[in-house]
Amino acid sequence: MTESVDNQKTESGDLSPEILQGRNRLAVSVIIGHAIKHVFNSALPILLPLMKLDRGLSVTQYGALFTFRNITSGGTTMVAGYLGERFANRSGAMLFISLALMGISYFLLGVAPNFFWIVLVIFLVGIGPSLYHPPAIASLSRKFPDRRGFAISLHGTGAVSYTHLRAHETDSYLGCRLLRGKKKGGGGGGGGGGGG
Repeated sequence: MTESVDNQKTESGDLSPEILQGRNRLAVSVIIGHAIKHVFNSALPILLPLMKLDRGLSVTQYGALFTFRNITSGGTTMVAGYLGERFANRSGAMLFISLALMGISYFLLGVAPNFFWIVLVIFLVGIGPSLYHPPAIASLSRKFPDRRGFAISLHGTGAVSYTHLRAHETDSYLGCRLLRGKKKGGGGGGGGGGGG
């Protein structure tokens, strides 16, 4: 047991200064970015029911929006894996593009005037989060060759932390509930169902 600990110490000591430089900052940045990514992912199931009510979308249109987002997300994940390998030295730029696309796409989703524009923006909504994982995991793997498993588990911490916090939310604190109450103008219950 002590032999494996000693091996780890010597492996860390053998790493070049350029690998060691900035790796803790990278880990913190990736964890925070991953939590932000999950904030955006979790916002869509809250925002789309509000948009369904506000824009008068049918149930079919509402379901189609989630389908379009998932198709784009799946396709982008495959492409992002290739891009993460091809541009391994540009993982910081890819992570920035991923987070920026999330912010821009949600802004555009908020100002989209009709279903056609919402569909176009939903394709963007699927791209941003899918670009995040491959460069994040690859950059952690490169900067932590001596502790890859630990570094990648840190990456998961961002998502788990946010999910844990969400589990403790109550209806009274959700802005969505407040907005729905204002939309209904105090009228009783029925509009909460279209979502899911």
